[in-house]
Amino acid sequence: MLYFIKGNIRINITAEDKIFFYLVNNAEFTPVLENVMFNYMQCSSLIFGSRVRYGIAYKTNTVGFEIYTRKYEHDFKMNVHAQNLERE
Repeated sequence: MLYFIKGNIRINITAEDKIFFYLVNNAEFTPVLENVMFNYMQCSSLIFGSRVRYGIAYKTNTVGFEIYTRKYEHDFKMNVHAQNLERE
């Protein structure tokens, strides 16, 4: 399943085992792989809005659909090494 929203810069491709997220390069009109995730929901279509706050998962031959929201924000930074490495 290939999904694209007009005006959005992302393309979603849903396969049986993985979901691929591509960014569209507007200068060259070429897709660039942004992210890959496993299809643990076993959905046939995963749709995200332009703000990427909610996702709708749909499986063919089933009644209804599931709405997902982001559980964690993954852009945090933390200090890994706090020692002073300068020689004094």
